[in-house]
Amino acid sequence: MDLGALLTPTGASFSPTSTSGNGGDIFINATGDINVRGTSPTGALNFAIGVLAIYTRSVSTSNSSGSGGNITINSSGGNFTSSSIGGITSSSSVTTTGNSGNGGNISITAQNVSTGGGIFADSSTTTGNSGDGGRIAVTATNGSINTNLITSGSSVDTGNAGNAGAVEFRATNGGINALAIAADTLSLVRGNSGIGGNITLESTGDITLTGAISPMISPAYSAAGVISLTTVSYSVGGNTGRGGDIRITAQNVNARNITSHSHVLGRGNNGNAGNIHISTPTGSVTTDRIDTSMYTDIDSNFVNTGSNFGNSAGNIDIEAQDVRTGDVVAYASTSNLSGLMSPFLGSGNGGTINITATRGNINSQLIQSSSVSNFSSSGNGGNINLRALNGS
Repeated sequence: MDLGALLTPTGASFSPTSTSGNGGDIFINATGDINVRGTSPTGALNFAIGVLAIYTRSVSTSNSSGSGGNITINSSGGNFTSSSIGGITSSSSVTTTGNSGNGGNISITAQNVSTGGGIFADSSTTTGNSGDGGRIAVTATNGSINTNLITSGSSVDTGNAGNAGAVEFRATNGGINALAIAADTLSLVRGNSGIGGNITLESTGDITLTGAISPMISPAYSAAGVISLTTVSYSVGGNTGRGGDIRITAQNVNARNITSHSHVLGRGNNGNAGNIHISTPTGSVTTDRIDTSMYTDIDSNFVNTGSNFGNSAGNIDIEAQDVRTGDVVAYASTSNLSGLMSPFLGSGNGGTINITATRGNINSQLIQSSSVSNFSSSGNGGNINLRALNGS
């Protein structure tokens, strides 16, 4: 099956003054190969899109938008390939004021999967409430997954953000190669953020994540620079949900920074950071910084002395024949930027860190699990267990 581009924004789903409808669903089913080429669309949406391969979206400039449609692609006996410059997108967005709907769910199953332009299932608005990010599930039944940037998030400038979507990649008899995966939920001005999306990567081969520059918001204590995996709940002046869990199983893992955070700036209750689990029983793990932490930065512009900032960092488990990482960090931190003293504003507990090298060495930089508060009570530091069974 050889296709040009599939675009279903539904004419009514671009609306400058009123509520837009939902993007249409896209379903592709074949027994052999599926090849999709990108195209440059024309019309009212052209300013926002560029070159596309598969696209279903709901957009409004000055009211509420509907939800992106679901995209389902299935080849029972062949490969799926999209254009090297065309992305796969199901999203909902409002460019000024209004509530956005949910990003659509995207499911791709084939023997080999190649999506050069990335996969996006996001919800965003400027002023209002954003919906949830869609679930992204990609399965290579007898081969590899090769893709670009993957995002399933929810973001808003002023208002409440929804939950980020789950991202699940599974490859049998092959590896997973991607630029970066982000499942973040962000509220930037006086709103609540949702729950970070869980990220699951499973491969019988190698997993390589070359990394990308930090997404739209990089929390103050996040590793700067290049990020491979991020699932963050971030709010300015509101409550946050928990960071998502990250689970990776492969022959070998090569990645840059890996992050799961819950981060409040101002007032609000914090969620827990997510757990990070990496397992390569017969191979190696090589990464930059691995960070699952809970941060509260209390600002005098937002502070509320009745709030309780007491949730905890996540746990980190790494098992491989050989382990090489940058910093490995699981701590709970509360910083008082307001000068106000309060017994309600302590920090939670640090997470447990377990690192096991079954045949080789553990080579890491800083390994830290702690609870820090610069003005009130702190919680407990977590346990750190390092095991090098046949190395050092």
